[in-house]
Amino acid sequence: MTAIPIRPRAFILLAAAGALVFASTACTPSAGPGTAAGGGAELVKSKCTMCHTMDRIDQANKDRTGWEASVARMREKGAVLTDAEAAQVVDYLSQSGGSK
Repeated sequence: MTAIPIRPRAFILLAAAGALVFASTACTPSAGPGTAAGGGAELVKSKCTMCHTMDRIDQANKDRTGWEASVARMREKGAVLTDAEAAQVVDYLSQSGGSK
C-alpha cells in the first residue's frame, strides 16, 4: 500500500481543525436553558471567536440567509454547535449584524 503524501499546509490545517474540534467540545460550555436573551451573543463570543475576531464578525455585511450559510459552512469545518445553538447564533447575527 502506497502512502498518500500530505502537503505541509494541508497537514497544519488538518491539525488545527482537530484542535478546534477538541477545544470546542472539551472547553466550551454549551448554552443552557434560559439563555435565549443573551445566548446568541455569548455563543458568538465563545464559539465563533475561536477562529474569528469580533472585528471580522462585526464587519461582515450579511442578511439572515448569508448568516445561515456561514454558520452551516463553519459547522461543516468543525464548529461545534447544536442545531439550537446555531439557530441562536443566526438569530443574533441577523438582528445585530455582528456583536454590536
